[in-house]
Amino acid sequence: GGHRAPEGLRVYAYDLPPKYNSGMLALNMQQCRNSIYAAEVFIHEQLLISNVLTLNPEEADLFFVPWYSSCFMSSHFVKPGPGWPDNDVDIGKTYDA
Repeated sequence: GGHRAPEGLRVYAYDLPPKYNSGMLALNMQQCRNSIYAAEVFIHEQLLISNVLTLNPEEADLFFVPWYSSCFMSSHFVKPGPGWPDNDVDIGKTYDA
């Protein structure tokens, strides 16, 4: 099973501080792994064990920035609670739009 990358494809993943990715999992584990936004975590984790990963940016065809934006937003702007992420947050009020 699984999908195969095109032959020769190389992807470089930037090494960001954990506060932008893996560090957020401890703060908001359920929302980051079990919601509709879990793809950003899954893609990062799969890339790290993939044979397309390169540690040399000079070899890369594509670049991946592992910032878990949905985890960040939920951890900093939306208080997780019952029904997250659909917990009736008024985005207009939250962002002063």
